[in-house]
Amino acid sequence: MAAREAPAKNGGARRGWATLPPVKPLLLALSLLVVPSLLAGCTGGAKPDDTADTSADADTDADTDTDTDTDTDTDTDTFTGSGLLRLVGSATVIDGVYTGTETVLFEADEGNGDELCRIELTLESIATLTTCETCDWAYTLQITDVLATVADADACAAVGWADPPSAVGTTLAYGFDAEYFGHAAVLMVHDGEGWQLAGYASFDDATDTFSYDLEVGFFPY
Repeated sequence: MAAREAPAKNGGARRGWATLPPVKPLLLALSLLVVPSLLAGCTGGAKPDDTADTSADADTDADTDTDTDTDTDTDTDTFTGSGLLRLVGSATVIDGVYTGTETVLFEADEGNGDELCRIELTLESIATLTTCETCDWAYTLQITDVLATVADADACAAVGWADPPSAVGTTLAYGFDAEYFGHAAVLMVHDGEGWQLAGYASFDDATDTFSYDLEVGFFPY
């Protein structure tokens, strides 16, 4: 974005103001007009036009500014705060099968307030993926069930969940990378163009349990 031009400081030069004429030339100009007319009156000479000046200002412009604001926009701003959207998931991953849940959780006051929207998704794998080169495993998951336990219609709509039941049948692509760039265990998500880091995750080899708690971001409600 281009930087905005800073306004001129008080006392700065103002554009459009004409320079006032010097005093002496102005007085000289007035004397050239006034003195000859006085001399003519003193010598009794006839004026070029002895008729009475009957001219009158014929400007009858009675225009009045009747411009009124006719903007009838009655929109009201219903913004009340900023909420935190989280995705909290858990699953078991055994013998190439992923079975789990994911909770879409929208909380008021940037995550410190009440739950505004809670939607429980059931996820089941329908295919194994090999396109995530750094992943320990990856699957195509399908949403097989949706349960909205806390559903403020406006709040859910604010985070893209205006119609939770319509999500049934939607597919996702999730993968697990135990050492992302050699540092941390993470959830990888395919966004349609490539695999992207979603956030921290964990996988317990002893129990075959996968879990994650992702902070997606803040949204107005």
